[in-house]
Amino acid sequence: MDAVPTPKTAIVQRRALYTQRDITERCAFSKSHLYSLISRNHFPAPALRDGPRFTRWSASAVEAWLCDPAGWVAANAKSASTVPNLLGDVQLPDLATDKAEIRAIRRQMAKIRKLLAATAEVPA
Repeated sequence: MDAVPTPKTAIVQRRALYTQRDITERCAFSKSHLYSLISRNHFPAPALRDGPRFTRWSASAVEAWLCDPAGWVAANAKSASTVPNLLGDVQLPDLATDKAEIRAIRRQMAKIRKLLAATAEVPA
């Protein structure tokens, strides 16, 4: 005998994508906080974008995040990123690891830029 779907299961089966409003209402945070989490890879990125006003998230990805946010972040953490520049590829640590180390790297890069600028000004 076939199971008769209840109205609640019918809605869940029909909703495969969430809007930004669905997420912000359900999670009780603002739109800017949502995009801040996404930029830090602490929330699933949109699964579908069609122009600036049509953005949708996968319901399964959002549900996985809602069940265990810390576990989702750990499972989807990106390793150290490679940033190409004039000096070759420089390995930068994750932003969540150590802010002091990032500041030190930025200071070193500023010194290198000054040296490069100074050598470029000297005529050959």
